[in-house]
Amino acid sequence: MALKMKVLVTHITNLTEARYCAGMEVDFLGFPAGMLEAAQVRDIRAWVVGPSFWIDVHDRTEMLHHPNDEGYILSYPLAADLAKANTLPARWMVGLTAAQVPDLLAHAWRPDYVLLADPAASPSGVITELCQRYPVLIFAEDEEAVARAGTCGAQGIYLLGDDELRPGLRDFDFLSRMFEVLEKAEEEG
Repeated sequence: MALKMKVLVTHITNLTEARYCAGMEVDFLGFPAGMLEAAQVRDIRAWVVGPSFWIDVHDRTEMLHHPNDEGYILSYPLAADLAKANTLPARWMVGLTAAQVPDLLAHAWRPDYVLLADPAASPSGVITELCQRYPVLIFAEDEEAVARAGTCGAQGIYLLGDDELRPGLRDFDFLSRMFEVLEKAEEEG
């Protein structure tokens, strides 16, 4: 199944979810540095083929403890801090809220992707400008968000992973519904 748009699933904390998402052909998997040790991420990566692997960090220390050749997901404040020090990583995504969009548009930064957390809070003209300047992934908390991402010019969506109920057991109802919406959009488009 090919997905209509790019998909990042972040907050992946277990192999079960990583393998499910890889099987659904997502483009990117994000691992929260604050919840996993670097060895755990390496172990998951050894079992998963397909998506690129990104580490979601909130401070410089997490970057040091989680070296990653594929890229980092940075909070907006951390990206601004690293930009001032001229130490942005080679590949990075930046997560931000609607209130931070004007600040990002004022900079000449070149993230690989911008993750917009709350698109409904932004005027549509601002989102359109953001999508014209950067590859944007919009947070999808429901099926309507997928349609919203398509109409505003975003390159895709991002979803949040969840914990296992117990090792090897995970409820994939939400992710399954979202992938089904993306698959239907592909069939219709």
